[in-house]
Amino acid sequence: MKNEQMKEKFMSILQKYVGADVDIDFEKPLSEYGLESFNAIQLIVDLELECEIEFPDYVMEPEMFETAGTLYSCFSKIVSGTLEKY
Repeated sequence: MKNEQMKEKFMSILQKYVGADVDIDFEKPLSEYGLESFNAIQLIVDLELECEIEFPDYVMEPEMFETAGTLYSCFSKIVSGTLEKY
């Protein structure tokens, strides 16, 4: 998946949770968009299903959900196969 397609896919799935008409700032906390822990898990499941990927358990930390940017960074590394394993 190309970078532009990857970002568009990510944004279309995220918009389902924050609202289709919301301008998403990658630096703004996801909690300010109303994304709570239950919705965050649903979002991850949707990303996994739609993009045929899997978020490893070790990345499922609160820091990953801080902003749209931190979540997208992890997502793009998984999609591109560059996520470091430990």
